[in-house]
Amino acid sequence: MPDAPPGPALPSHHAGRLIAACCVQPSWRDPSYALRVFDHLAVPPDLFTWNVLIRAHASSGDPHLALFLFSRLLSETPHRPDKFTFPFALKAAAAPAVGASGAREGRALHGMVVKSPFRSDVFVLNSLLNFYGAVGCLDDARQLFDKSPKRDVVSWNTMITAAARAGRCDEALAMFREMEMEGRAGVVPNKVTVLAALSACGQKGELELGRWIHSFVGAAEQSLILSNAFLDMYVKCGSLDDAKQLFDRMVQKDAVSMTTMLVGLAKAGTSRRPGSLELFLEMQQSRVSPNAVAFINVLSACSHAGLVEEGERLLGEMLPAYGVEPQMEHYAAMVDILARAGRFEAAVDLVRGLPVPPGAPVWGALLGACATHGKTALGEEACGRLLELEPQNDGAYVLLSNLYAKSGRWEAVGRVRKLMKERGLAKEPGRSSMEVSGVVHKFLAGDTSHPRRREIYAKLEEITAMLRASGHSPDTAGLVLQQIEEEEAKERALSLHSEKLAMAFGLISTSPRRRSGS
Repeated sequence: MPDAPPGPALPSHHAGRLIAACCVQPSWRDPSYALRVFDHLAVPPDLFTWNVLIRAHASSGDPHLALFLFSRLLSETPHRPDKFTFPFALKAAAAPAVGASGAREGRALHGMVVKSPFRSDVFVLNSLLNFYGAVGCLDDARQLFDKSPKRDVVSWNTMITAAARAGRCDEALAMFREMEMEGRAGVVPNKVTVLAALSACGQKGELELGRWIHSFVGAAEQSLILSNAFLDMYVKCGSLDDAKQLFDRMVQKDAVSMTTMLVGLAKAGTSRRPGSLELFLEMQQSRVSPNAVAFINVLSACSHAGLVEEGERLLGEMLPAYGVEPQMEHYAAMVDILARAGRFEAAVDLVRGLPVPPGAPVWGALLGACATHGKTALGEEACGRLLELEPQNDGAYVLLSNLYAKSGRWEAVGRVRKLMKERGLAKEPGRSSMEVSGVVHKFLAGDTSHPRRREIYAKLEEITAMLRASGHSPDTAGLVLQQIEEEEAKERALSLHSEKLAMAFGLISTSPRRRSGS
């Protein structure tokens, strides 16, 4: 496009068409040129032309211009914004590029809407709801939603999606149930509703509701987008069996499907990790290109299976064979593979020979391996490098403390603890979950908040007694336990791990027949 329209001011009917083409047609799209044409019009533009231009800039890389054009419309013309102008301007105000001023601009627009004939227009309402959700003012959106006499499926979808994105998943799911109940009035959940609800289910671990939504959708699961969303929900809820059943039934699969399943297999634990390698092979045979996330998970599987050569081969093939540039997480996974196999020299050579300066994931992987294998000197170096990059990384201090504890250097342990206290750092408690009857129960280390806590701790005592009777002696050497004098007290502290609480809950909540898989 030329820098400016040639010749004198353009006739209105030609210029209007050119502006619309520059704003709407993908092959012609150039909002900045449309604006230059706009400023050379022979006669004042009509409201349609203003709307087209505001809309184009609201979706451009500079949404500020859309708001500037809106202010020009108010100050330079006799036109008043209509039910299209307000949504376009609100979209601009909600754009991340506008920043903090967007909330102020949007509230001012809301004030104009209230005084306009379009205050009850559902299209304008939905734009306001989307604006408030986008700028993080969900309470304002909810208040507006509840007061509105006209709400369509887009209104509901906007609210449910905004709540899920804000992490207010209980609210999102409550609205989904409310919407489903209102279906009799003609507002029926659609694909967008389901996607938003599944996102909330996955974040909250609401497996039973996710299953109900799956049955509610029925044949629509043949949609690849929906199938992938259900797959993601099952994986996040920890139900690998549901995920595997759905995955096996899917007629069409893409990189998202297979990567999601790889993530699920990696999360499921050592017993399922061989499936990760089989699935990765299936990806290759299906000519589905693995992405960066897929490689992270298959390298993790190689680590736990002790497949050093396979891991080295996969890392080496990432860029030349698949066009995926290895990131720090991939190098960290390779460090873990080598260290688990006891090849510390190779792990160190890999770290020192990286084509880019090693990042926090790499130093963290090396530190973790050193803590496991008691490599104190190398662990100190890795910890120092990690803390240079992430000074507030509490996990680094904990791993260093554990490393010192393994070698009996309790004075060094004390120094690390003191340093953590001075810097206001505290170890995050361990977290584990257990799904029973479609409900995911979450536990922290030492948790006493569960309604069945008495039964859980009684089961732990029973298991501990049985292990002791069979001659089992737990490893009670470690940082957290070093100041506990009595051996029995040390065992008690070990039993408070979140994984053991979750396992005990699973044992008291399921029958022996179910646990055996029969």
